[in-house]
Amino acid sequence: MRLDVGAKVITADGMEIGRLKEVVIDRRCNAVVALVVGDGSLGRDVAVMPEYLGPSDSRAISLDLTVAEAACLPDYRGPASLVSLLAKPAPESVAEKGKPPQAADESARPGSKVAATGQPAESEEQAAGHLVAVGGETRVEAMDQAIGTLDQVIFDRATGRVGRFVVRRPTALTTWPVPLPDDWVSTITSQRIQLVVTLEEVEKMSNPREKPAL
Repeated sequence: MRLDVGAKVITADGMEIGRLKEVVIDRRCNAVVALVVGDGSLGRDVAVMPEYLGPSDSRAISLDLTVAEAACLPDYRGPASLVSLLAKPAPESVAEKGKPPQAADESARPGSKVAATGQPAESEEQAAGHLVAVGGETRVEAMDQAIGTLDQVIFDRATGRVGRFVVRRPTALTTWPVPLPDDWVSTITSQRIQLVVTLEEVEKMSNPREKPAL
């Protein structure tokens, strides 16, 4: 599934509630855990979990939520605000989406003293440290120079894993997307995605006659 940074976000009943501002990724498993939607009718930034998503294209991302349900989505105040949400089970029905679900096991939540395994659990601060929000201002840099900014995140809905990043590389005349395999990425922060390849290798990726083996 493709997530275009800046795309409109539309509810199941056809209302636009904002635009995709950022995609939150868990660096431990390279998986999308939430979308940040803002600059719209809700008047605030909200966190949208991947299970709430419907179809998407370059113009819009649809939600399996009505506008009334979307209004109940939790505020997004940075990755730390997601930790308690991610520790809870997903809603079982559309009617529950947007309502805070009940935690299945308090001992398994970040910040608890002992996890269900009997081992000390991570604190919420430690858990938040694994989460990073990337968006349209996130730079993409090759080993030898900067390339451009993040344009799309493509991920597997079944597993949540990121399959590719797409970078928009500016030139004097135009811009074009260059797909980047996730195994080309060494470091991800909100400001920068660092690659382990050179600009020449990235340019080969953008040329259909000279694609490198993945």
